[in-house]
Amino acid sequence: MRVPSLGLPTFLVGWAFLGLGEGLSQVTGPAADTAPKVSLVTKEYPDGTRQVVRWVDLGAAGMDRGEEHGGAPKIVPFDAAKDGFVTAPSGSSSGNSATSMASGPKSGTPPSQEKIVPYQPDELYCRFQLGLTFLGDQVVESANGVSSNSDLSFSPGLRGMFELGGDLNEYLAIEGNIGAAWNTVNQGSNAALYQVPAMVGLLAKYPVHLQNEVLFIPYFGVDGGVRALLYESLSFVPNGQTSTYSGSPTYIDPTWQIRVGFLVGLQADWQLAFGYSYMGSWGTLGTSSNIDLGSLGTSTLELGFQTQF
Repeated sequence: MRVPSLGLPTFLVGWAFLGLGEGLSQVTGPAADTAPKVSLVTKEYPDGTRQVVRWVDLGAAGMDRGEEHGGAPKIVPFDAAKDGFVTAPSGSSSGNSATSMASGPKSGTPPSQEKIVPYQPDELYCRFQLGLTFLGDQVVESANGVSSNSDLSFSPGLRGMFELGGDLNEYLAIEGNIGAAWNTVNQGSNAALYQVPAMVGLLAKYPVHLQNEVLFIPYFGVDGGVRALLYESLSFVPNGQTSTYSGSPTYIDPTWQIRVGFLVGLQADWQLAFGYSYMGSWGTLGTSSNIDLGSLGTSTLELGFQTQF
């Protein structure tokens, strides 16, 4: 017996019923309220970022090299429990029923690339500085046994310092320093003053790591010790006297000093040093001359470098 052909109309009707059945299965299943209406995949980047996109959009904007996320992504199946989805606003086409969304790096991923410098409590360092010195006028109290109210005045000069220190902890260090300073004296054609201080002190500091990985260390120091004062070729007529005083007196003074400034890290073990110091005295321990001089204050603007070893 010959079976009649169903023909094209019958095929179209069957195809329509199959499409309708598939649509009903999508809206009547248990995940009908949560499942997206388009095929989604997830881009998983090396830094842990996950980005949800439509399957049909892969490669539409060219190859994704993941420059901002540490490398090219790996394509994995979409997981609603991990990534979720965003429904389209009402009135939009069904083809855009989900939009891509990116999650941040996974929990436990190292934070920003902040420079971490381990602290070494027994770290030793040395610092060399060179500075401009400015001295106040010094009172001449007496000369050749006769009282006087004359003053010695000084031109700006130079001072060099070498300091050796060790960290007691991250914020406090102990230092020993020695140096030499030179200034011309206005009382005498070739007159000059040389200072040689030697002191020990404490340095308080506060290391700061800036966002651009620069190490910045403000500091404040207090020192105590002694200094030698060597005057050369003084020649002047003291006030109230008629005879000229000439001589090269020397003194030993108990000395104190305060310092402020900051260090700027160049490399792991090298820092630039910028500072200001003021050095004064408590009186005279001894003199080898017949002139008595009052206290002397020395201000110094300093520039140098520090290195650890």
